[in-house]
Amino acid sequence: MTTRPLKQGGLAAPQADVAAADIAALLGAPVDVQPYRPFLQGVPVTGKQPAFLQRRPRESPASEVSSDPLWWPPQKVAGRYLAPYLDSLGASPVPGRSQ
Repeated sequence: MTTRPLKQGGLAAPQADVAAADIAALLGAPVDVQPYRPFLQGVPVTGKQPAFLQRRPRESPASEVSSDPLWWPPQKVAGRYLAPYLDSLGASPVPGRSQ
């Protein structure tokens, strides 16, 4: 749950990673808590070659477009633990491409 005006799975998964690490640290776990750095990622589903889009408002370059994945694994929602889990399921991670 978030009070941010923009709600998107690609924002929520990294936010959840930061929250989980912070809770673990408060409970005494030896974890490295990183600050939340919001960014948007997307792959428009057009039926043609995928275009990977990424927007990082506080970094340079602020926006990037590529026909190759800009993150790994190239899942729709890429969280620290969620993306490797989704990748382990064996489904094609990139819309419009088969494995």
